[in-house]
Parts: sequence; structure tokens; C-alpha cells
Amino acid sequence: MPARCGHIRKEDALNDDGLRRIHPKSSFTPDEEETYYRLQGKVNADGGLLPSERCWRRKEEGCSEWAPEIVLDRLSVVTPIVPEVLLMIYNGATEQFRGLWCFPGAWYKLALGNTIQEACSAIALREVGVDVTYLSVYPNPILWPPRDVDPLMAHPFGHPLSLFAKCIERAPIVPTDTLRFHRVDALPKNIVPVHEQFIVETFSPSEVLDVGDIPLLR
Repeated sequence: MPARCGHIRKEDALNDDGLRRIHPKSSFTPDEEETYYRLQGKVNADGGLLPSERCWRRKEEGCSEWAPEIVLDRLSVVTPIVPEVLLMIYNGATEQFRGLWCFPGAWYKLALGNTIQEACSAIALREVGVDVTYLSVYPNPILWPPRDVDPLMAHPFGHPLSLFAKCIERAPIVPTDTLRFHRVDALPKNIVPVHEQFIVETFSPSEVLDVGDIPLLR
């Protein structure tokens, strides 16, 4: 059965007597530990949803979740031939990223309790309008740095782990002004920094190909 994302159960974190602390240096009192356990149970029962952005930010300051980023790539049909990646203009609730190009992705809500394939399908259908087939995770995930370490690269809600999932679309993607493929040697200037870092590390623009070297069809 595929592994699923979710919360660590109390019985998985304790030994047989149910009393051992995982971290002896924890400053939690027994009452605080019990309160946390009950409140986490409410979060689980609500499908992983926290009641407010204030609570969300505090949680993510110390314990981040993984965020799947959908990577759909192809080869350009214009020489020199280089990889192209699908990017979209972000228009969500996080003001810091609004108007920037980014990979289709989601944080926590669509990933919680789902396999990677289920999360990728949900994200692609919502953001791109077509379903995808998940192939693999790239070997270079990126942990967003805390704000006090790198304010420009930091995520406003904490420091999630971006897992970049290589996928193939199950239907043709219709390009628009806010959703289209970009050559890796001509990326837009207004792009989410962590996503730009991944593209630069993963796709080398210097590895151009002659037309005769490869078929133009995927």
C-alpha cells in the first residue's frame, strides 16, 4: 500500500508504557502535553485544517509539511533545442507570491493523507485543468529557509519542503497568458526564487541539442 502523508500517531511515538518522552529536553509540562495531544486530535478530525492563519504560521515555524510541485517538461521546437518547463502565474491567497511565475503546486491541504499520485492529480486538475501521471520525485528537494536566515527566499508561513514531482500530462495543455511552457534559458524575471533555483540546478541551458540529434515529438 502506498505511503501516505499524515500526523504521527501517539502510539507510534511512545513505548509500551505510553509515558516515555521522545525528546527529554522538551519543556512541556504533563498538562501541556495532554492539551497538545487533544488539540492535535481536533486538527486531525478536521482534515488537517487549522482554525486561523495565526495558528498556521506558528505551527509552520517549527514543523513544516511537504509540498508537491508539479514539473511538466518538454523539449523546445525552436532551435537551439533546450528543455521547457510549465509555469503558471500565482494568483492565490499568499500575497508575497501573487503575480509571480511558479510551478503548479499546493502546500499541505492537498498533500495531507494522499499518495503523491493523488496529490499531483488534485493539484494539476485545479491549477492546470488536466490530470497528470506521476513518474518520480527529483533527487534535489528544497527546504525553504527560515525568514531570519534568508528573507528573500523564505516562505511567509514557515519553511516547507518542496518535493518536485516529474509528471506527464494526460491531455494537451492549452497555453494562456498565465499558464505556458518557458525555455530554461529564457526564464521570466518575476519567478518564485525557490522554483528558479530548482530549474537552474536541474535543467542546464548549456546542454543545447541540434535538430538532428533528437525527435521533436515527446
